[in-house]
Amino acid sequence: MGIDEFKIARFSDNYRYIIDSNNNRVDYHHPKVVHVWPVEPSKYYFRALKYFYKKRGWKLRLGSRMADDIDQYSKKICTGKECLSFSTIAGATYKDLLEKRSDDEISIYYCPNHPANCQIGAFPLVWDTFARRLKLKNAVFNAYPTVENNYLGQGNIFAIDFMVSCVLGDIFDEAETTIKCLAKDKPSALKTFEEECSKVEKCVEKGLTAVIFALRKWAKSVARIPLRAKPEETPKILIFGGIGVSIVHDSISEFFFTHNIIPKVINLSDYVLYAEAELMTRFGIKRGISDPGKHSNILPILFSIFSYPPKEIYMALHSRVIVQSAGVIVKLLSKFAQKSGLIYDKYVPFSTLIKKGHPYASFNTYDETTLPVGRFIHSIEQKIYDGLLNVGGFNCQPTINSMAVIRPLSNQYDIPYAAIDLEGNHVSPTHYRLLENIVVQSRRVHEKR
Repeated sequence: MGIDEFKIARFSDNYRYIIDSNNNRVDYHHPKVVHVWPVEPSKYYFRALKYFYKKRGWKLRLGSRMADDIDQYSKKICTGKECLSFSTIAGATYKDLLEKRSDDEISIYYCPNHPANCQIGAFPLVWDTFARRLKLKNAVFNAYPTVENNYLGQGNIFAIDFMVSCVLGDIFDEAETTIKCLAKDKPSALKTFEEECSKVEKCVEKGLTAVIFALRKWAKSVARIPLRAKPEETPKILIFGGIGVSIVHDSISEFFFTHNIIPKVINLSDYVLYAEAELMTRFGIKRGISDPGKHSNILPILFSIFSYPPKEIYMALHSRVIVQSAGVIVKLLSKFAQKSGLIYDKYVPFSTLIKKGHPYASFNTYDETTLPVGRFIHSIEQKIYDGLLNVGGFNCQPTINSMAVIRPLSNQYDIPYAAIDLEGNHVSPTHYRLLENIVVQSRRVHEKR
């Protein structure tokens, strides 16, 4: 059998089921089907995902944080020129294929799957070639719930539940930084904190309303954890950049904890919204609209019925509705979490970040660069953080672009700013000197405030 004759497993045209390597229809909840997330971007996000999948009766297997062994697997299938996010996901997927996947399993591997001008845009071609050359049966790649595939054929309820899991991850990650830095009895506080978080995560199985009620109780419970100081009385540094920052920040965050500085890592939900906005953005550009703020105007989209195919209009409207609905979920859950006394960041609409960043890095290229630039500008205006650290993984082009754009802008402001390019979850002596400088400068800024 030649490469072209080999049948790989794939999604159906409507994404509602799998077509296995023998051309049989297999539903997502079939006992042989396992949904695999190879790399952990957030501990609490993954914990919430367990109940998200349990609600649907789908089997789930979760990967781990970035580690040295994943780098070793990456080297076996990557050239070394790929960006860190690309090579990490590829390595973690390859590791799962070799070590965890059973022979009779039908595996669905989740990874970013949308056209982009960063290297992740090559994933569809890479995995298709990979599967064909290895004649890999019953493994489906490039699974990621988006507007374009109608959330794996499951509809908007699936999208809402998925977003709730992501936002809970952002909230609990941020609250945990306060506990790690300021708790009087850290071991006891972390134990209590994780127990309370678990109660909320279990409610993901019941839906948004149950999560809201549980989150309100969570806020009251964790507010009783004794702290040495309030978050607003403590120096804070924002760690931002491309989506890859979620897998490489561990060593940096631990460094700041040892210096009694709270490190806030950029929200993962920002990048989920970035992916959701794709069809709305591309349709706006196709209509000749250069202002991204006008891409979401409903009436012009509707009136395009006379000039563009109905399907394109529907997809753009769907994208717009999902982005707006997801924004409401983020704002609502963040509002209840604020009452815990552990949350210090303020809700920022996705559209605001794009609006702030677009004059310096056009969003019309549909590039991640706009987000970190917008976050930089908005963070300076908010005056929540005493220092800003732009972290990028090796060869991440959007982050490299943002560093070039932000550097001259940073000279216009007094807030400490530094940029670091990492080759993994390790910090070099040179990086540590940069971090020590930003620690000292951030404390000075905080004292002046």
